[in-house]
Amino acid sequence: MANGFLTKLKTLFQSDNPVKQVVQDPSKSAGILLLTRLVLADGVAKDEELAALKRICAEAFGLVGKDFDEALRYLEEFGYETTGAQATAVFRELPEDRRKALIGHLIAIAKADHVIDKHEVRLIARAGEILGIDPRDLIGPHAA
Repeated sequence: MANGFLTKLKTLFQSDNPVKQVVQDPSKSAGILLLTRLVLADGVAKDEELAALKRICAEAFGLVGKDFDEALRYLEEFGYETTGAQATAVFRELPEDRRKALIGHLIAIAKADHVIDKHEVRLIARAGEILGIDPRDLIGPHAA
């Protein structure tokens, strides 16, 4: 079984697909890990939040279908190797438009089930601090 996984991993590194791009780009890996963490922030991965995550990963990272599944499997296996300090350093180096997009994606996932949990709010606020982006600026005047 481990040999099969290693063969798949080798194929990922040798091919030119969206999963390879995620594997080789620490900012994409860290971003997807953060988005996934938000889905789980309230303790329940709701269908609407998972659908939002899949939509965002398709649009922003080109991860559709099996590519999405493979990327998540890779991040599940190896994402633990990314420390909070490393992710913070990667995020701070992103251009402002990518940092805003990441906060926007977090907000979209949190809003997907029409219930924004206090844990989701905290995670978005903390991500905003790290990224130097105030999430309230992206929500708009209609938000409470």
